[in-house]
Amino acid sequence: MSNAPKLTPGQAIERIILTLEGYFEMRKANAQVKRPSLYLEGEPGVGKTSIARAVAKHFNYHYVEILANQRNPDDVAGVQMPNVETQTTDWYRPSWLPKTGPVIVDGHKYDGTLLFFDELAAADDRVRKPLFSTFLEYRLNGESLPENTIVMGAGNSAETGTMVFEFDNATRARFITLSIIADFTSWMTDYATAQNISPTIVALLKANIGIFCETKAALEKRRDLYGNPRNWEDCSDLEKAIMREPGQRKDESRRAALKSMIGGKVGEANAETFDAVFETVAQMTNLFDLLQAKKAGKPIKSLLPSEISQLHALSFSMMAYPTDIASGREIYDLMKEFPRDSDLPFQDTIPAIHETILKKLRKAGFKDKDLAVFREDTAATVDEYHEGPIIKIAL
Repeated sequence: MSNAPKLTPGQAIERIILTLEGYFEMRKANAQVKRPSLYLEGEPGVGKTSIARAVAKHFNYHYVEILANQRNPDDVAGVQMPNVETQTTDWYRPSWLPKTGPVIVDGHKYDGTLLFFDELAAADDRVRKPLFSTFLEYRLNGESLPENTIVMGAGNSAETGTMVFEFDNATRARFITLSIIADFTSWMTDYATAQNISPTIVALLKANIGIFCETKAALEKRRDLYGNPRNWEDCSDLEKAIMREPGQRKDESRRAALKSMIGGKVGEANAETFDAVFETVAQMTNLFDLLQAKKAGKPIKSLLPSEISQLHALSFSMMAYPTDIASGREIYDLMKEFPRDSDLPFQDTIPAIHETILKKLRKAGFKDKDLAVFREDTAATVDEYHEGPIIKIAL
């Protein structure tokens, strides 16, 4: 079992980017500085691949994924072929190995290449050994990888029940290991909002957080189908594929099909729970209709959620909706309509929605001066939540 630091995907992305930016600058001044090799370890579906993709996107690098456990030695190391004319052996490079020079793929110009060796711990030793020179030394068969190359790897830990070959200490010491863990709040605010995850899935998980990542429980109970972040994202896609229009959400045959497909992904028990939440969420007024009603000057109190699952779904929709200042302003104005005397915690959701919207817009490139239009509302919320009796302590 690795004693590496445990990070959420969001934390890992941020810290990997900061580290790589520093190494890029160091190598500009001194090319002898060794490039770092990063290895992500964690249970299946926790977001390791998403981390690598996010890092590649940040640097505008072409993302190349190599599934190490599905490759043979020739696939990863290339092939040695005799050259009759020169009476020597020529080396035929593997297709994934980047070439020096501009990286142009499908007409898009990238600033470099990120090689991601997935399932490294499950690969045959004859595959892993050639890859280690690439992974640890940025070389393959004596050829150095181009300067604009990032190398990352990933694999499952032995505790997850998957077939893996543990690394020896000497190998482990040569790369940086990060243990990736599932954290629902981080997933919801940093990932799900950007990936357009279904509000129904978020509402389900928020009310049943234990099924967000249940690998350990599934192993103990010998269940093949269970919830993890990747599977729930797949369930979100299933919902969007089967329920393509709002009116279809009340179609019994579509609902039965969706329940079966969800069950085939995360198991029957989770599908039953999903179906109950789906029924509740399907009855609510969606965010678009709420915004339209507010623009038309209609009272919206009767359109607001009446059950907690509906409130969870609406809150997430509000977090995911803004893409610019104007749409963020729409959500801020809608929150002013939240009742203060409801049995549901409407007011408790406001700070989290505020924070997520500001974080999302900053990530989209908006500066603090652009976000000043939200400052008054955010400050008012903070002040309200810090109000309370003054306690005097006699010293």
